[in-house]
Amino acid sequence: MVSDDTGMGGVVVEDSGDAEAMGAGEANTGAETGQDDTRAVRVTGSGKAVAEGPGSVANTGVRRVPRA
Repeated sequence: MVSDDTGMGGVVVEDSGDAEAMGAGEANTGAETGQDDTRAVRVTGSGKAVAEGPGSVANTGVRRVPRA
């Protein structure tokens, strides 16, 4: 579940489940935000993230990436 947390002015991810990626894919059970996004992010109860193969990425926490 992803929601806005009005109490802290940010994003909350709770009990996200599992994710799997292959062949340069992305498995994300946490939160991904833009590099310039300064909001607070909280991740609790994230599931297992598994990535296999070159260029694949697994994330269970907070990942800030540039937006193209």
